[in-house]
Amino acid sequence: MLRRADGLVIAVLLAAALLAWAGVSILKTRAERADCVRGYVGGKLFAEARLDEARTIVAEQENGCRNEIEIADGRVRMKASTCQNQLCVEQGWMEPGKVSIRSMGAHIVCLPNAVDVQLFALDARAAARYGILLALILLLGFLERQLPPVSTVPGLRIGLGNSVLLLTLLCFGAGGAWVLAILKPVLCGLLFSGATGMLYALAGSACAMLAMMVGARSWRLSPVGVSVLGASAHMAGQMCVSRFMLGSWAALLQAPLLLAASVAAGIATGVLCRAAMHALRGLDPRIERTVRKMESAKR
Repeated sequence: MLRRADGLVIAVLLAAALLAWAGVSILKTRAERADCVRGYVGGKLFAEARLDEARTIVAEQENGCRNEIEIADGRVRMKASTCQNQLCVEQGWMEPGKVSIRSMGAHIVCLPNAVDVQLFALDARAAARYGILLALILLLGFLERQLPPVSTVPGLRIGLGNSVLLLTLLCFGAGGAWVLAILKPVLCGLLFSGATGMLYALAGSACAMLAMMVGARSWRLSPVGVSVLGASAHMAGQMCVSRFMLGSWAALLQAPLLLAASVAAGIATGVLCRAAMHALRGLDPRIERTVRKMESAKR
């Protein structure tokens, strides 16, 4: 017989898999109407171009590897490569509308030289990105619930998933971050905490988003500072809901402990967010730009 914990594990993993699958499926489907090309070397973005702009992109690496990517007539191909097997060149032209019949889908891959050429549509990338980010938030939230409680205060957690939310706000803008900020407490409430927990989380998430937006845009704080501001606002929002639910300000008795815990949690999630941005900076130009702004602000 399945226990309740078994059911939670299965539900969270299925939900995460479903969200990730939805994101990848949207990306593959929209590739049929792709209008852009991206080239990656060793997993890092090195070139981006539109399909309606005829040009040749050359990827030269320090180890002597060289690839020529040609864009013409709304199509793209690997024109030449220094690899021995020449499989990437033999893949021929890749174009929107014929992605589904290609063995590699919307990719031309040169494995020996670690070069990947991808077709994509701008709106499809966004939909896939947010689906995967939401799946990651759910997984982090589930994993955190398996850890021993950090305090005797019920519901007090670090909030590892908030590092993903902060990364989204800093690198991809407030619009997508607000979508995740609403879906996160709703889905976590359905899976873990129930309606009451969902209400607390929604209030805290809304207050945290407002505070982080102010911190990120007005005061030019680092990710750690923005995270601490958001965590403190999150706690304040939940205390306001407690006043509404309980009919008193009894929760204020725990305010010193909750404020100290929110600062510590904010530091932890801010450090995690900053580390993630440095690790993923080569995957998306917006993350790269954000990291560069962070580095220039230190000087």
